[in-house]
Amino acid sequence: MKVPYLPVLLNWCLALTLPFPSLANPDWQSYPLAVVSQFRTPQTFENIAVRSNGQLLLTSTTSSTLFQVSPFFHNQSIAIAQIPQSQGLLGIVELEEDIFYIASSNTTTSGSVPGSNNIWRVDLRNAPLQPPPVSLIANIPTAGILNGMCRLGSSNHTLLVADPVKGQILRVDTTTGSYTVIIDDPILHNTPQGLQVAVDGIHMHGSDLFFTSLNQGIFGKFPLSLANGTAMGPADVIVTNTPGDDFLLSSDGKKAWIAMNGHGTVQEVDIPGRSSRVVVQSTYLSAAAAVTGGRTIFDSNSLYVASGEGSVGNGTGTYSQGIVARIDLPHGLRV
Repeated sequence: MKVPYLPVLLNWCLALTLPFPSLANPDWQSYPLAVVSQFRTPQTFENIAVRSNGQLLLTSTTSSTLFQVSPFFHNQSIAIAQIPQSQGLLGIVELEEDIFYIASSNTTTSGSVPGSNNIWRVDLRNAPLQPPPVSLIANIPTAGILNGMCRLGSSNHTLLVADPVKGQILRVDTTTGSYTVIIDDPILHNTPQGLQVAVDGIHMHGSDLFFTSLNQGIFGKFPLSLANGTAMGPADVIVTNTPGDDFLLSSDGKKAWIAMNGHGTVQEVDIPGRSSRVVVQSTYLSAAAAVTGGRTIFDSNSLYVASGEGSVGNGTGTYSQGIVARIDLPHGLRV
């Protein structure tokens, strides 16, 4: 049973008449920022997606729970699904309406546990009224770790997945579970210096695969074959000095908004102009890992960021407090 549109509309109308908490933030902002949800239980959010009804989905590298957060009301969240055999969840992408694919991995301080890199299918079409069916699509034992994910073109059964440890991009067939490495290029690899997280976020626009390389500080793109996902030419570097995590592309492919994990910022890239600038800097974004965009008529110019407020003393140590933040774009900009 799908969530009716009318209750969503009424929720939004009511929410817009109420004061939204945490709009005031002493940090620098070009675009206004608001905290949508602040988790008291420590969470290290890694990725974010949005359902067709506007509800936000969050993955965490320290939990097997898929969280759903309402953007309509402050601090309203539920555990909408549990992923078995998993200690942490990473990339998430929707291939059909309310059918999402999630990457999971069990990690230690030295890396991913061998054999624990999996792709799961989560059917949310009747959730949360009924527990969503969860099924294993593929186990990928050769991967270092699985993170950023996107669909190949308009395909409903082909995923592209980034491996930030090996610096590779894989193609996964969700029907058969088969997979293969399709891009293994030095621009996606780790260098000896810096944080050892190579290609991270990946998203397609047309026949171009955009990517971030956190280690090399690159935001760029590859031209791809929509038939099999192989690169049809060399990488095109759009901006450098941008050690970004995951990102969102605008629907026209002219803008990108990158979560700058560890820098406390979101960076906006002018893709045709090959330039970038910081548009928000905030302690709320100190662990900003991913960005998505609103899907309702009320938030079509809003970004949602999966983040953490960094280290917060709790008497026995520190932890990362999970944050979901909203950034409103100026009039005329749409996600």
